[in-house]
Amino acid sequence: MSLLREDQKAQILAKRKLMGFFLIIHCWACVGLSMYVAVVSSNVIIILIAMVLIGSRQQALLVLMHEAAHGNLFKNKFLNKWASQVFCAYPVLGDMKLYQNYHAKHHAWTQTEKDPDLLLTKHYPVSLTSMLRKFARDISGVTGVRQIRDRLVDLLDNPDLSTVDKVNNLWRNIGGGVSINFMCFCVFLVSGLGWAYFWLWLVPLLTWHQVVLRVRNIAEHALLTENSKNVFRQARTTIASGLERILIAPYWVNYHLEHHLFPTAPCYNLPQVRAFLIENGFEKDLETEESYLAVLKRITNNFERHTFGSHGKKRLVGSFSKGYKIKD
Repeated sequence: MSLLREDQKAQILAKRKLMGFFLIIHCWACVGLSMYVAVVSSNVIIILIAMVLIGSRQQALLVLMHEAAHGNLFKNKFLNKWASQVFCAYPVLGDMKLYQNYHAKHHAWTQTEKDPDLLLTKHYPVSLTSMLRKFARDISGVTGVRQIRDRLVDLLDNPDLSTVDKVNNLWRNIGGGVSINFMCFCVFLVSGLGWAYFWLWLVPLLTWHQVVLRVRNIAEHALLTENSKNVFRQARTTIASGLERILIAPYWVNYHLEHHLFPTAPCYNLPQVRAFLIENGFEKDLETEESYLAVLKRITNNFERHTFGSHGKKRLVGSFSKGYKIKD
């Protein structure tokens, strides 16, 4: 079944020459402006708002890394990999190369037992109490700190490796991110703003950024049929409001079903993908939710009809770049 005409495909796969530069610059400009206003104001409320906005832009950096993983950020392959690694992945302790390899499996085996991302959503729906506990762990920094700790343990806890090999393994996996963050911290420190790096970069990364990541994972694949051969039931698009696009769904990432249908379509073309699909008569087939709040209500309201199983006392460990696994 052909979803789009050839002329439509050509249009949605076209990359705009300077759009990759614009998206990265735009993201960092939002971070810089938020930091500047927070530092100048020294107002607690303004600082808290800035922390939320920066946490959202940190998520936006991962979205741009994801774009690059599909080759959609720049036409030039070297620039696509280098720019996304240095300016998108490393600042948020991610790794473009690791993520690209892991994410390819998600697209190849979406919503099947071979999908590495299935662990993130197969246990939904959950009770409202359980959902609130998850968000409490995220916003308090518990989730973020655990992820860093688990990454370190995973990289160092190998009895077959010598100490030197363990250190080399650690450096290969997180050295780039640590180096970039250390340089940024030094710049803040020399400027007399060491506190700003902690409160306006590290804390958002460990708190609001984790909340957004959880909400996005839920919205994109929770409560969808496992092992479905129907391509319209493997991912979900959420119609995001202006506020939701700022806080949760930057750079058209809410068009997740369209992305799965056409992974090589740049993010800025995904609204056009949806328009073409509707024009071609597929509107009723598109798995869509009206808002992120509606998704969250759905996964808690359907708790009594839960059929996917539960992790019980087990929890997920891992990272956005490398994937997750269940741990007792």
